[in-house]
Amino acid sequence: MIGNVGETLGWMPIKAHHWPGEGKITFIRGESAQAMDADTIENQANQWIAADLPRHMGLEDGTREVGFGDLPAYACGGTHVQALREVGKVTILALAEKKGVLSVRYSID
Repeated sequence: MIGNVGETLGWMPIKAHHWPGEGKITFIRGESAQAMDADTIENQANQWIAADLPRHMGLEDGTREVGFGDLPAYACGGTHVQALREVGKVTILALAEKKGVLSVRYSID
């Protein structure tokens, strides 16, 4: 979800780590990148959770892709909830940008 929010603001997610207590997504700035802040990310992610978007999975060139509702899917080999309401609330812990690379640390309840 956080990757999807970033993409709507012109950022490209390049790396993600979704372990409990260590959630982090790294983005690079796209040509039309807009400012990203914790409130914007949290509000949009929590709206999608409240909408309880269902999971969808597919294969693209032999790679498993996972997405929710109408949101674009991402390549991922991990486990996933059946629908977003199972995730709980998203809290953005920190944003840090250095040399055009933005790291977003988060937690979920």
